[in-house]
Amino acid sequence: MKRTARYHRIIGIAASTLFAAVTFSQNAVADRLEEVQKAGILHCAVVPGVPGYAFPDASGKLVGFDIELCRAVAAAVLGDADKVKTTKMNLPTSFGALQAGEVDIITHRFTWTFSRDVGTGMNYTRVMVWDGQGFLVRKSLGVKSLTELGGATFCLASGSTTEANAADYFRTHNMDFKSVTFSDMKAAAQAYNAGRCDVYSTDKFGLGARRLTFDDPSEHVILPEVISKEPISPMVAHGEDHWRDIAFWVFNALIAAEEHGITQANVDQMR
Repeated sequence: MKRTARYHRIIGIAASTLFAAVTFSQNAVADRLEEVQKAGILHCAVVPGVPGYAFPDASGKLVGFDIELCRAVAAAVLGDADKVKTTKMNLPTSFGALQAGEVDIITHRFTWTFSRDVGTGMNYTRVMVWDGQGFLVRKSLGVKSLTELGGATFCLASGSTTEANAADYFRTHNMDFKSVTFSDMKAAAQAYNAGRCDVYSTDKFGLGARRLTFDDPSEHVILPEVISKEPISPMVAHGEDHWRDIAFWVFNALIAAEEHGITQANVDQMR
């Protein structure tokens, strides 16, 4: 994925521009930063199995956008992008692990919502992806629009914004809606691929990525409708304002570096 490759090249920016500032600020506040630096490792929760985001390469190592965000934070606070321990989780387990202090940050593509922000003990850092909910069906169904899916069965992740959005959409449009829910998006996608449902739904980036894992991706089509706005942001524990600020500015540095064409290859000339 080209964007992931660019982010990998500019991790040095986060290290060189933020490491000194982070080191200076640690004396002011005793918080998650001190714990991470004392341990010498960043514990990062990711949800694996999504090509382009967190997917094993030929050697079995997880690579992708979510992984690069972990590496950027490690570069900034530890001076070494490789000092990351990724913990594989799903939606409910990652939230609990963050609240319990078992991980330092979640970089998976979870939607920034009001209820999660104020009621789950977590703080979002910065929107890194703007997405929207879409729908994937088998080409053999001959379906061209979401309006043709009345009475269809949907594979969805339990407790996700996807589940709530789909229910709202079909209720509003007076269409029958049947859902089969699973523990996470990966399980829902696998069930759809196995023929348990007519439709798989999640964010459109996720649909494209999951489709690549199917036996014959060309036999599945993404419908044109987008029924929601999904601001995707990494998360830290609530109350760790200093740690949240650090993550916020690390991600800002990545975006600014990409905007201005700064990479590891030219950073010395751009100083």
